[in-house]
Amino acid sequence: MKVLFLSKGDCPDYMNDMVYHGLMSNPEITVEEINPCNYMHDSFAAQKGGLYGRGFTVFARLSHETSPQNKITIDEMQRKVYNKYYDYIIYASIHRYDSYLDYISSHYEPSKILIIDGEDHPFIGAQWVSKGTYFKRELQSDNVYVKPISFAVPKELVLSSVPEKTKPMAHIIAGDTITYIYANEQDYYADYQTSVFGHTKQKCGWDCCRHYEILMNGCIPYFEGLDRCPPRTMINFPKTLVLDINKEYDKFGDTSRALYIDAISILLEHTRRKHTTEALVNYLLS
Repeated sequence: MKVLFLSKGDCPDYMNDMVYHGLMSNPEITVEEINPCNYMHDSFAAQKGGLYGRGFTVFARLSHETSPQNKITIDEMQRKVYNKYYDYIIYASIHRYDSYLDYISSHYEPSKILIIDGEDHPFIGAQWVSKGTYFKRELQSDNVYVKPISFAVPKELVLSSVPEKTKPMAHIIAGDTITYIYANEQDYYADYQTSVFGHTKQKCGWDCCRHYEILMNGCIPYFEGLDRCPPRTMINFPKTLVLDINKEYDKFGDTSRALYIDAISILLEHTRRKHTTEALVNYLLS
């Protein structure tokens, strides 16, 4: 499969970068790009601490050897679009980059142009909806022409089994920056791995990388306000199970440890199936 990936490529953007990671991790997909996302490759590892979220989880993980960047010129891109060389064209952050969309949409049917709106706000860009298949992260409308999309994590980071638990709640409390004490990924992940629950909540948008970092580390999101989440936002998140087990904790605390361990096993399997960047790309290209 041949994919043209279009983005600004100059700074991190979670939704954009999660799609990019999933595409570049698949050896059966050839990705071409005008503006390479250099910060996604391991050659950037020494600098990633300066990125948003200290560069945890998503950034600088792709091998520059196994996932080579295929940079092309604008002229080459336009020629290939004219000849319908690509199977799909992905605008991975439409609010930040929509160049050449009119040209591309004059040669490709909307089902082959994937337009991704990963912004925190719920507003839909009406000017783009008819140009392709529009995916919205913070989807709060029932517009049948707009599809939901959610964050994801690299599949290699999802634990294969439930780790040993030593405490009921992880140190980090969402929104309380005093608790953001971890300077490296290993310590950050270990906090969730040794905890039964990890606190999280809505940020600027409902969807948040933290939710999936908690899940991938074999920990249960203690999700403040999840019952208010719009039904078409975080469409694959295991809302019902998380809400039920959160209520159990509110009533009984940490006394039903076996119940929580069973729930974590279910959540880990769900994360492997639904919340990896690989699953995200499969969803987009289906």
